[in-house]
Amino acid sequence: MKVAIDTGGTFTDILFFDEEKNTLWPLKIPSTPAHPEKAFLRGLLEVTDVAQSKPALITTIIHGTTLVTNALLQQNTAKTGLLVTAGFRDLLEIGRQDRPELYNLQVEKQPPLVPRELIQEIPERIGPDGQVLTELDEPAARRALRRLHQEGVKTLAVSFLFSFLNPRHEQKLGQLAREFFPEEHIFLSSQISPEFREYERTSTTVVAAAVAPLVVDYLKVLLKKLNQIGCSLAEIFIMHSGGGMLPAKEATRHPHQLIESGPAAGLIAAAHWAKLLQLPQVIAFDMGGTTAKAGVIFDGKPQYTVDYQVGGEIHRGGKNYGGYPVRFPMIDLTECGAGSGSIAWIDAGGHLQVGPQSAGAYPGPASYGQGGEEATVTDAYLLLGYLQPDNLLGGRKALHPDLASKAVQDKIAHPLGLGNRQAAQGILTIINANMLRILRLVSLARGYDPRDFTLLAYGGAGPLHACQLAEEMGIKKIIIPPFPGLFSSVGLLLADITMDFVKTRILLLENENISLLQTIFSLLKQEAKAWLKKTSSAREKSALFPSADLRYQGQNYELNIPFSGEKFTTELITSLLSAFHQLHHQFYGHSDPNEPVEVVNLRLKAVVKGPKPQFPPLAKALHPLSESRKSFREIWLPQNTKKGLRSIKCPVFRRDSLRAGHKIKGPALIQETNSTTFVSPAWHLLIDYQGNLILER
Repeated sequence: MKVAIDTGGTFTDILFFDEEKNTLWPLKIPSTPAHPEKAFLRGLLEVTDVAQSKPALITTIIHGTTLVTNALLQQNTAKTGLLVTAGFRDLLEIGRQDRPELYNLQVEKQPPLVPRELIQEIPERIGPDGQVLTELDEPAARRALRRLHQEGVKTLAVSFLFSFLNPRHEQKLGQLAREFFPEEHIFLSSQISPEFREYERTSTTVVAAAVAPLVVDYLKVLLKKLNQIGCSLAEIFIMHSGGGMLPAKEATRHPHQLIESGPAAGLIAAAHWAKLLQLPQVIAFDMGGTTAKAGVIFDGKPQYTVDYQVGGEIHRGGKNYGGYPVRFPMIDLTECGAGSGSIAWIDAGGHLQVGPQSAGAYPGPASYGQGGEEATVTDAYLLLGYLQPDNLLGGRKALHPDLASKAVQDKIAHPLGLGNRQAAQGILTIINANMLRILRLVSLARGYDPRDFTLLAYGGAGPLHACQLAEEMGIKKIIIPPFPGLFSSVGLLLADITMDFVKTRILLLENENISLLQTIFSLLKQEAKAWLKKTSSAREKSALFPSADLRYQGQNYELNIPFSGEKFTTELITSLLSAFHQLHHQFYGHSDPNEPVEVVNLRLKAVVKGPKPQFPPLAKALHPLSESRKSFREIWLPQNTKKGLRSIKCPVFRRDSLRAGHKIKGPALIQETNSTTFVSPAWHLLIDYQGNLILER
């Protein structure tokens, strides 16, 4: 018995999976953002009851959470202290010289997570070859630790120069720090990010330290409550941003890896579906209640990045997008504040804006009737007829059209001199424009033609917007998978247990360095195998996946090249060089096989594979769709001339009444418990044998 639980800012999604019966029970309930464990536990008990099981029978719980992302976006982090090598106190302030908007002179950087007064310099120095140049000044270190403790610092980050080559000084300071701070609140850069680039390594360590108390406290409460309801025998795993799972207690030592916990699970599920449907190029698009996410998948594999920016306007892979750098092999996705709960507002110039603020689960959109007074995307859906007032979450929550109308009228329509439905359509137009931005960032901005891709849309709100977004992007095929509103939870069930290991050593990739490369690789394998021995059981399959970060000598950026084999050989060197030149040409449009190539990092991903759910085929349709299987609802669409709106009588189908082979011509609405799909007038829908909605135009 497995349970996958993805806690978002607006909804908590639960899937109960019985491995023996290969049966899934879905559930979607409102989140409790102030105490996310409450919705987690309530959903767990409710879905267990629906499945006619007991908490004591659950063997595995996999959890995705937005706890870390929300803490960084809201600057709700712990008071953090930072210890650095003498002379490097301003490292976080200086950062990098390039800017997120090159020609915008008014861009303001995010304030460092650690203010300058909580950064202490420690006399010590490790050289660029790992040799000790100046011994650690222990009395000075104790004074600095005492000073930070007296200032009320709750958590500590330590980042010394070249500690990735020789961690001795950091380890010694970590031991001294235990006199003042709990061990789980002390983070050393040589453990968190043992690779070069001082600013990114320090930033990653600071992010981990800043969110650690929140993660540690949350998991302590959660594990205690799970024991109380009888789940004491269940293994608890947390999804990390790299698309794998970590044991819950291990996640407290790597809290920075939980930044894109839930969204990464969605990409894992999307990659599985792309492989299942043999789709070579897919754009995965997820719109939930608070944010929208997008990423690309090639040949059934999500893309990865080791550089990620968090806490800025947009979370995305790459460098210098106005947030806090985090270095860790993560699934490459882009995220913005655009969800069904996003709040519509009018800026100082009198222009309509939507998001990034969200009404969340509480008070929620005005139509929830929970005291919310702001107009949101959900309220716009309701006014335009896309949602059935009494059918949100399968009837668990009622929507109030009168409250939605009042909010849109008071906050948007009246100030702009528009009718209510015109204002509602304006809200949807703006939110679509916001989401098109991230779709273009993962495709056009990286040299990919979106017309060559299939759009796989999921999330509670994603299927409502899929046709409009696809039309703007020139995409001609859309897939809406089963359980679209719970798709990240599906990804949790499909994920493996993984851990990444890295060692930095900058040297030329040539035959003369084979022995040294082999020594470094052997050390990596020792670490990975020790972790596998501790984490996996004999019945589970495990594997190691090596890769190397390579660059032309003198470059300031690297490309990651996977490889296979247990030993470095002349043949492996030749293969790596060939793959690097080819990938460099693909990424940048040029390459030079005559230029020397450097190894910067060797990486190793350890993977423990577990059983995956098998989704049963959908029954074949024996007859064409009958009129009795549909109802009608008035919806409002933009005119072809883009002036005003027109009302149409739109057919509405229940998804659970559709069978493989059924065809529907748009416009149509496909309703299900956890989501609603809108089929635009120019689109045709076919239900395949796996239960996917396939839309084409």
